[in-house]
Amino acid sequence: MMGLLMPHAAVVLPEVGGEDAAQVRVSYDAMLRIAREASELQPDIVVVVSPHGPVFADAFAVWGGQRIAGNLSEFGASQIHVDCRLDQEVRELLLMRCTDRRINAFELEESTAREYGLARELDYGVVVPFYFLQKSGLEAPVLHIAVSGLSRFEHYRLGMAIGDVLTDLGRRAVVIASGDCSHRLTDDAPAGYHTDGARFDKLLRHWVETSNVAEILFADEELVANAAEDVLRPLSVLFGCFDRCQISLRIISYEGPFGVGYLTASFIGVSGSTRYPDIVAFRDQLVQKRRMKEHRYVKLAREALEIFVREGRVMDPPDDLVNRENRKAIFVSIKKDGELRGCIGSLEPTENSLPEAIIRYAIEAGTEDPRFFPVEQEELSSLLYTVDVLGQPEPVTSFQQLDPARYGIIVSDGCEKGVLLPGIPGIDSVQEQFAVAREKAGIEPDREVKISRFTVERFY
Repeated sequence: MMGLLMPHAAVVLPEVGGEDAAQVRVSYDAMLRIAREASELQPDIVVVVSPHGPVFADAFAVWGGQRIAGNLSEFGASQIHVDCRLDQEVRELLLMRCTDRRINAFELEESTAREYGLARELDYGVVVPFYFLQKSGLEAPVLHIAVSGLSRFEHYRLGMAIGDVLTDLGRRAVVIASGDCSHRLTDDAPAGYHTDGARFDKLLRHWVETSNVAEILFADEELVANAAEDVLRPLSVLFGCFDRCQISLRIISYEGPFGVGYLTASFIGVSGSTRYPDIVAFRDQLVQKRRMKEHRYVKLAREALEIFVREGRVMDPPDDLVNRENRKAIFVSIKKDGELRGCIGSLEPTENSLPEAIIRYAIEAGTEDPRFFPVEQEELSSLLYTVDVLGQPEPVTSFQQLDPARYGIIVSDGCEKGVLLPGIPGIDSVQEQFAVAREKAGIEPDREVKISRFTVERFY
């Protein structure tokens, strides 16, 4: 099995980038080089993982049907066209394997795509890498998978399932992780400049070069959000495919002339032992370190959900807390492997005491958040909690009175209300915070809204 880490910036292609393509010639040559090496392998199948396909928050979409095509018309280069035959046997066995391992994945059929308003076509995250495969004469059936909103750990587990299916069927495979590094390397970068952009790219190159999978899967969430990358999830799937392999890895090139980091690398795998137990142990160690320092409010939230899930009952609040804690408005947030797993609370006090509110909203965050399935017992050991105690909301009349790092925001129009807590990784500007809160409320951009802010005391 061979793996390719390939950028997907269309500017790399002369047909799109024109004169600008000369500035990324290093990436072009590197991608062509590894594509030719992949072609020499004469693979039975090409697996491609793209961050720009149909992304669902809670499941992996695997394109169904017999064929799928796409082009770069959105970049003015419709002549760059890819038409693939999809590998039905691998797809069906993979979906069965995912069901057995409780990995949320589904076949994205044409009818489902229409239901969600999705075009049945390959995105540029696939077309750009396949441009080089075509130039190298590589033709093979394809398994096309889009990343999801699930954690990088879940993406690794998906990769493990893919690798096992390929092994069971005896398929000689090329696996492509399509992704770009930080989009925040310079002032004129697509996402603007952030000091963490270059720092992230440097760390990522080291993690890839040393096959440090655990750091890739559990990298600091603030660093990742600040970097504005789209490579970690595809890369997590790629490493998962090689879980039972010893990897011979080469970084071919890295450059970032347009404020975006382009990293090209190749992987060759030979039979070895699984890394999965070590990865799970690393994750559990991170969780235990955090729990050793958890605040009593957080411990209460964790115990409340654990008791409810395991025993089906609501615990009684501790007397020592009830007697000295006033009524407060709170939110309880739960994360798993760095990704949100549930968050519910209230802007006004609803219970007789703070501990009672913590117990209520911890249980509701874990079992009633409509964005997620209820937490199951086997998940409890990997969950981390925060408790936010809210100050009194106050109206604001100007964006200058807002600060996404310091204040939460409430955007409302009548009964429609969107709330966003402060200090959310990746929400760096007032405009972003406002837009996300308005979207959560379902309020159209042209409607007048009321804005309030509130402070938060966050407990870990």
